Amino acid sequence: MTIQEATAIADAVLAYECTNCGRVTDYMKEPNSAFAQFNKESITSIETAQKNAAVTLDTDIWNSFQGSVLSALSSRPDITLVIKYRYEGKRYTVTIPAGSDVLSLIDENGYCGFRTLDSWFGGSELTVG
Repeated sequence: MTIQEATAIADAVLAYECTNCGRVTDYMKEPNSAFAQFNKESITSIETAQKNAAVTLDTDIWNSFQGSVLSALSSRPDITLVIKYRYEGKRYTVTIPAGSDVLSLIDENGYCGFRTLDSWFGGSELTVG
């Protein structure tokens, strides 16, 4: 049973119950459930954005998308996507202009890293201050 649902920054916590007596025998975090939630929330932000909007996604934890996020963006060619993220201790930003062809950037494993997006769309390091 789920004790705590996943958020975009924390994995879900599951409790394992004995099927005979119902006693909780173990607790475990559900691996990668926070990453899945981050991607789900990213898709929702894109899909529910107003027409011609700029959507900003900000994360200090993740540095890639599942291909489904770029598929959602591809289905909304009116949306500009701004991504702010941390990589090796530094903060970066990259903007994907509305109407960009992003589907070809999904790798053979079904993901696209933010550093790949930087190389295509001219990302830059954010300055502090």
